[in-house]
Order: sequence, then C-alpha cells, then structure tokens
Amino acid sequence: EQMRPFFRDIRKLQANGNVDLPYLFACDDANWYTELNDTVNEGAEYKNLQLTGCELAKDVVITWKAEEMAVESFISFILEEVAHKMGVALINAVLYGDGSNKPTGVLNGLTAVTTGETPIDTIIATYKSLSNDARVGAKAYVSTGVRVSMIGYQDDNGNYPFLQGLAGTDLFSIETDPFLKDYDILVGNPRYYILNENTPVRIDRESSVKGRKVTYGAYGIYDGKAKPNAFAKGTYIGSKSL
Repeated sequence: EQMRPFFRDIRKLQANGNVDLPYLFACDDANWYTELNDTVNEGAEYKNLQLTGCELAKDVVITWKAEEMAVESFISFILEEVAHKMGVALINAVLYGDGSNKPTGVLNGLTAVTTGETPIDTIIATYKSLSNDARVGAKAYVSTGVRVSMIGYQDDNGNYPFLQGLAGTDLFSIETDPFLKDYDILVGNPRYYILNENTPVRIDRESSVKGRKVTYGAYGIYDGKAKPNAFAKGTYIGSKSL
C-alpha cells in the first residue's frame, strides 16, 4: 500500500456475501426558520452500490524434484512472486477493471480531459470537471509519465518551474501512482471508491502423486466500484510532454 497511493486511500470493507451500499444521490439543503414555524420534510434520493464477489487466482506448478532440491529461499521467492502478481492484478482492476468478472475500475467509462499545455494545466482542468460536491476531499493521482513531464517541463525562458516536483495546491494534493498508465490523471475523493474483500489472498499447496508435481495456488474474492460522478480522468497530451 505504501507504493500504491490510490489503493492505499480507498475505503475497504471485509463483508462476506453480496453487499448493497446505499449512498445519498441528491437531497434538499437545510433551511433557516423562525421560531414556531414547522420544518418541511426533506427531499432525499438514495441509490445503491452493489458489490458481489469476483475470484482472483494464480498458481505455479513445480516438480517434486525441484522442490526437494531447491534451497528453502527459492520456495519463499515463488510465494512472494505469486502474492505480488495477485496484488498487481487487484490494483489494476481497481483502476481499470471493466466489471466483467472483476471489480469495476475507478477510471472505467470516464472520458479523459485532455486540455492543457502543461501537466499542471491538465490536472487543474480535470479537477474543474468535477462537481462542487465531488471536489470535497479530492486528491490528484498522476502516472509516472505525468510526473516526469512535470519535472522535465521547460518554460519559454528555459527554466524548469516544476523541477522540485509539486506536492499539491491549496485545493488538492498531488501524488504519483505507478499503476496509472501512460499519461493518465485521476482526480477525486478516494473514499468514494469501495473495495470489498470477501476472502483475503491466501496461498494453498496441492501435491499430485502420479505427476510428481506440486501446485502453489493463490486465491481471493474481491469486488469494487466507485460512486457515480465522483471521479474525473485526465490524460496529458501537451506538446511539451516527454
């Protein structure tokens, strides 16, 4: 999670079975009253985020001989690699998943904002595309490509105004997420993405006598989805991108 900022910041649940999460879609504002006047009934509309369970799995097969002759650290290395691949698949689904037998990614279905000559221009334009409500608590997550373009951006005077990087503005913070692709930008309040972990990742071992092989398999059940209209996507295509 330390190397995966958006995944670190999202809201996580550990509820077995299907989950139906209500959220406030629209409601009336509070009103001011004078003494003895009755308050009016609030108009509120609720909708639901429905999360089921999607299976994530990976296995590695080695021979009995390889297992018997390998140093102990080799088996640990295999297990670490399997767990790493599971984590990569989960995070990619949280960002880009299409919802088909996997979580629905936060960027799925969003049309990218592409305006802006500098990376900062594009980030700000992406932020501005959010509604006022969605801007509350919003952060900007940028790919390594965008961050490199920020650091390497050179103005007309030959200066590098963002050479020291930019951690954010008084409106929102900016953080690099290495799992964002190419020149993608994600802006929104990460708490509006919900990931439910039905079954945390585990590693099982299965031995086949006839084939003299051992299978190490990783398995987990997850689903995730973002609150509608809570996030915006940007893609930096400025003429001075690196």
